[in-house]
Amino acid sequence: MWTKVGYLIFVYLFTFLGAIFFGICQLRRFEHMDQLHSTHKDFCALITGLPRLIGSVFAEDEIKKTISTASGQKIIGVSVCWDMTDKEDLLMQVIEGELDKRDSELHGQSLPSAEPVGYGTVNRVFTWIESVFLSPTTQRIMTKNSRHKTIPQRHSQKATTPDPKDE
Repeated sequence: MWTKVGYLIFVYLFTFLGAIFFGICQLRRFEHMDQLHSTHKDFCALITGLPRLIGSVFAEDEIKKTISTASGQKIIGVSVCWDMTDKEDLLMQVIEGELDKRDSELHGQSLPSAEPVGYGTVNRVFTWIESVFLSPTTQRIMTKNSRHKTIPQRHSQKATTPDPKDE
């Protein structure tokens, strides 16, 4: 019996230490390749503290022009992160409505409305575990009870005419 236990201990230690060694090698290889090659993060700048703007204002061009003038460098592009935390539910409703409309136009069938599902004890335990480890935004994206899962062949059928909105 001691040979089996010894073998298991050896295999456990070998795989554990091997995984640690492999992770260290991968990290060093990544850092070396990152130094040799130019990547997107080598040409980015994060600017914080900008004043709040209304969503109807196209701020990217203004910020691009201001940074270009101040730095004297050619700016290729600017991307603004919008604060939409108070409007997230409305945005998800608009997205779901647009997907429903496109599904109806493309397939000629409407989707059944999502009804709340009765959860058991195991489901509640896992929901609690997810709430501990995941942020509320991630939870909404992952568990939004999407109604589009009810039609599995949704993307398998080809549209006869391309939708101009997809361009």
